[in-house]
Amino acid sequence: MSIEVFRDKWGVPHLRAADPSELSHAQGRVTARDRAWQLEVERHRAQGTTAAFLGAAEVGWDTFARQARLADTARRCFDRLDREDEATARWVRAYVDGVNEGLAEGARRAPEFAATGLVPGRWEPWTPLAVWLSTHILFAGFPTKLWREEVARRLGEEWTELFATDGPGTAGSNGWVVSGDRTASGSPIVAGDPHRFIEAPGVYQQIRLACPEYDVVGLAVPGVPGLAHFGHTGGVAWAITNAMADYQDLYRERLRRTADGGVEALGPDGWHPASVHTETVEVADAEPVEIEVIETARGPVIITDVTGGFGGLGSRGDAAADADADADADADASGGSEGPGAPGNTDAASGEPGAPGNTDAASGGPGAPGNTDAASGEPGAPGNTDAASGGPGAPGNTDAASGEPGSPGAPGTGPGPAGDGHAGAGGDADAVTAGHGLAAEGGASAGTGTGTGTGTGEGAVTAGHPIAAQPGTGADLGADPGAGPGAGPGAGSGAGRSWEGISLRYPPRVTGELGFRVLPELLASRTVADVDRAVDGWVEPVNVVQAADTTGGLLHRVAGHVPVRDRANSLRVVPAWEAGHAWRDRSAPMPRADVDGHAVMANARGLAAPLGVEFAPPHRAARIDALLAESTNWTPEAMVSVHTDTDNPSAARLLAAIRATAATDDEPGTAPGVATRTGIPVAPQEAEPVAPARSGAESEAPGRVGPADPGTASEAPAGAGPADPGTATAATGSAAPGTAEAAGPLAGRHTRALSPEASHVRARLLAWDRRMESGSRDAGLYAAVRGAVVRRIAAHPSFEALREPAPYPALFQPWLALGPRVAFALETLLVSGPVPAGDVAEIVREALEEVAAGEEPAAWGVTHRLAPWQALPDPDDAQWPGLGGDHDCVLSTSSVPGFTDRSARASAARYVWDLADRDNSLWVVPFGASGVDGDAHHRDQLPLWLRGELAPVTTDWHHLTKELPHDDH
Repeated sequence: MSIEVFRDKWGVPHLRAADPSELSHAQGRVTARDRAWQLEVERHRAQGTTAAFLGAAEVGWDTFARQARLADTARRCFDRLDREDEATARWVRAYVDGVNEGLAEGARRAPEFAATGLVPGRWEPWTPLAVWLSTHILFAGFPTKLWREEVARRLGEEWTELFATDGPGTAGSNGWVVSGDRTASGSPIVAGDPHRFIEAPGVYQQIRLACPEYDVVGLAVPGVPGLAHFGHTGGVAWAITNAMADYQDLYRERLRRTADGGVEALGPDGWHPASVHTETVEVADAEPVEIEVIETARGPVIITDVTGGFGGLGSRGDAAADADADADADADASGGSEGPGAPGNTDAASGEPGAPGNTDAASGGPGAPGNTDAASGEPGAPGNTDAASGGPGAPGNTDAASGEPGSPGAPGTGPGPAGDGHAGAGGDADAVTAGHGLAAEGGASAGTGTGTGTGTGEGAVTAGHPIAAQPGTGADLGADPGAGPGAGPGAGSGAGRSWEGISLRYPPRVTGELGFRVLPELLASRTVADVDRAVDGWVEPVNVVQAADTTGGLLHRVAGHVPVRDRANSLRVVPAWEAGHAWRDRSAPMPRADVDGHAVMANARGLAAPLGVEFAPPHRAARIDALLAESTNWTPEAMVSVHTDTDNPSAARLLAAIRATAATDDEPGTAPGVATRTGIPVAPQEAEPVAPARSGAESEAPGRVGPADPGTASEAPAGAGPADPGTATAATGSAAPGTAEAAGPLAGRHTRALSPEASHVRARLLAWDRRMESGSRDAGLYAAVRGAVVRRIAAHPSFEALREPAPYPALFQPWLALGPRVAFALETLLVSGPVPAGDVAEIVREALEEVAAGEEPAAWGVTHRLAPWQALPDPDDAQWPGLGGDHDCVLSTSSVPGFTDRSARASAARYVWDLADRDNSLWVVPFGASGVDGDAHHRDQLPLWLRGELAPVTTDWHHLTKELPHDDH
């Protein structure tokens, strides 16, 4: 082979080879040398085998990965790729061969292997596809549909979309393209920053891939060949953000056990056999866990028993379904109908999905294209669970010290929360894990949460890993791994026994297509037209794509596979026995738009609106648009001012509520503006940010899990009240907001004038410039008041019904906890919803008093500190720096207001692609090019990233250092 490896001053690998296959091999090998531990963690996550070396905290994720058939789906997708595109299959194999060649050397350099006793395994040709799938499976936020079910059942149908807003584990990515007539060079610029859960090592790998066919720099996903999301070929550059489309469905399945131990599922045309087998999850230092894997004609059953867990679904209801089941029972009692499914679909007799590319056997009326839910800003993967408790509780009914989550009698026999995290010394802080996020820019990810708290006053938080949303994050190792809801094989045991479960239908499982054939096409692109043609074949996740080329060509479009089906599929869990919820055999058309001067993509409603239900609030998109409009002379260096903007538009509504609070008995506390239901004035220019709750209409919101689990115990920011509003006492010494004395009912209570101290807090906030700068004490003050308001609203009697933990695996609890839902829907809840207007006003007044009575909050960056996810957490939590920005700032650094200021999600990379001269391009990642602790390039970019600075992209081979064999860079 003629492979050459060069490094720039930041240790970024620049690879040169004789052909694309040899280059792919080089990419795999250098990635294995630089990031062996990261690669092996990802491989095990995809296979559902992480608990074998990381412990019981990973059982929940491993159970999900197996029951969702992630590895098997990746095999199917690779088999189809191998049949239909042999060249791309060879290219993927070359990458895998390179990984296998470099793993042993990389493992010798990585201390984590010795620490866990893990021995490097062998990658298969389908492993990169499995890594990609496991990284993004939670990205579309399908657990949001479980949340809507719970809201409808417990609070009422009219409130189903009340909380439709950006969630703690999703959107936050920014991207923009500026045309040449608005730049100093006359050539376009593509720039942005994907906001994901921050992992160490980072989720993006800076790399250059050069061979005679192409020469591309960009950001790779470790474990996956090529440059799927961000790249610059010299002639054309591209970038993506999460489109917030909904392309995964949940079906309520009626299941029954047959005499021979098999399982049947009720479909539109009666009972049919489902495929079923058991698997064993090995657990380090604990007994193995046996799980049952069931797949119906709709898809894999990921929640094996929810019998009695939620109310009737579908237009016909339970009674009709029961009648159908009874009518079919006699004819099918001995094993079910052997009749085949619809032609080209699923084999009804075996329950096995048909050949790749086929669709569900059930037929039904088409749903209008674009009637889908947006990967909703749902909290990312778990990992949002409390490390001390192993799972999120709900404000008002969770013990802040123990974090005990589930309600007694949760159905199921399978593994539940289990882990090794525990509170720090003295129990004064809970270790909180947050979902990880390789989830395509802001996508839903999950976290393993194996970290432990350090006992600091603000709470130790470890960000959860991609897709890992570990249920059970951090529960006591002695916990019974079979205590969680419905994972074990015992569900429905006994012939004739019937129960209900929930299956997941997702495009790659149905079609056998993951879109990998696009990857080499992107590398070979020369123009915008090339990129456009390439992404026509994209599948998952669904992205907004922007591109520009040296001729001035511009692209702004959506790419991916969104199935056409009934609108109800996008909103809720739908009954598997109703034919109208079947997928059609076509996908929705992908929207596109012309670029006039500049275009912005920031997860908000807009281009992708027909494809989703929930999108991010428009704040970031509107702010970027306004900033770009200020100049017609943009340069790559000037883009830093956009990346790092800390204006917080979402603060406007709470500030209006604070303004409306009387400072003295003589002051009415009103302000000019637009009247709202609550009486809180909203200035005309602020009337748009967050639309009031809608019923049956499309909403706005963005996808792995938010940092703390506000539903359980976690840190309360300085000056704030208790982390658990239902059980503790506020810092002021007054009753906890979850008690009758504090929370209400407050309607009818006269809103008293503020004390002098609270009036001072009010005056400071009304004079604040709304910037969430790290060193700003006023920003810290605002965060403290906001947190107090969030906790009180969450503890209001109106939401009592939502505090009981939902009967689903802990993996999905970050989407189901009331606390984060209130935190991220605060703008809406201040002006609409079930909490009476008078109570909202009193809550704001009490929050001001609470903060005023406590110790003055520190500057924002003191508590708003980075909390990266690590498979083996670094015990030195104090090392992580403070950050500026906030969830709705362009500098999006997300925490969970009211429950933790720690930020697990931020810019996973920043980039500026210059089409005038590629060497003028800029980039940075949070840590460094190497995943090896102690390497010179392990964290050398962190200071740049913190300051908002960017490193130059160097492509002149003469300015690079050639790596000799066995060099330890």
